[in-house]
Amino acid sequence: VGRLQQLITDSDLEPGDALATEAELEKMLHVSRPVLREAISRLRALGIVDSRQRVGLIVTKPDPVALFGHGIEGGLLDSMDLRHIGELRYCLEIGAVELAARKGTEEQIARLFQLTEEFARCRRGEGEGRSYDDIELDFHRTILQCTHNPMLSRMHHVLDVFFLRSAREIEGYSVNSTSERSQWEHLAITEALRDKNVERTRTLLSGHLDNLISGGRSEANRPQEQGEQQ
Repeated sequence: VGRLQQLITDSDLEPGDALATEAELEKMLHVSRPVLREAISRLRALGIVDSRQRVGLIVTKPDPVALFGHGIEGGLLDSMDLRHIGELRYCLEIGAVELAARKGTEEQIARLFQLTEEFARCRRGEGEGRSYDDIELDFHRTILQCTHNPMLSRMHHVLDVFFLRSAREIEGYSVNSTSERSQWEHLAITEALRDKNVERTRTLLSGHLDNLISGGRSEANRPQEQGEQQ
């Protein structure tokens, strides 16, 4: 597998270019056909090569986000893995703030304000069939969409299910909260993004996601009123 990858790299091939036939590769690499086919099947699974009739192997463009998603979907994840995925999600969002503040459109900011209102209705028990978790994930997904970077946006989608699972399975993680503080945080984050205030957005978002990293604090130790938070 490594030798095939090196061959592709050294050949400066572009996606869609022909690599070689199996017979040609067998002679070039001095390996048996079964060994070669096993290596090719691994590269095909990674999206690096594909087969085309009468052409042989062609180079394809792998999808890094899809590869990552398939990797974690197929694994048996324990609580530490889930915590690390939660930290990865945290770092993605905090790191994306500058792009989101600079590139977010009026329509996307309006969508965030709409979601903050959904939070408020959910807290009052006036929801429209969507759970708090669904609204929460939609809110954070929209922040990454504000970057207009498709990899960042799609990565959040890949991590959604694992974030929810970690919230339910790891002691101290808390997503399903409809406190006044949480409602205020979503509104404040949206206003900071609207104002393109990068540092304020980053600080607010970091505090909002803090319990994903710290393992959570008791609700009694958290400020409940807007004035206390400010």
